[in-house]
Amino acid sequence: MTFLRLVDLSASITKVLEYAEIDESDGIIIGLMLILLGITNSLSKALQREDQDIMNAMSLVKSTKQQLYKIRDDE
Repeated sequence: MTFLRLVDLSASITKVLEYAEIDESDGIIIGLMLILLGITNSLSKALQREDQDIMNAMSLVKSTKQQLYKIRDDE
């Protein structure tokens, strides 16, 4: 299963968690995992493209790093 597919399934996963009455803290952790996987999946997909040049790749890494820092600082 790819990370993007996991993000696509997030609504279904949420419904299953609600049905299973998972702890609220577990739901928060899973939600955060989905966000992180979505961000890193975008970078992964972009870096796998054959036409990716090194400057653009470094820009993508920097952007992803900033997004992850923002999530860390907001939490």
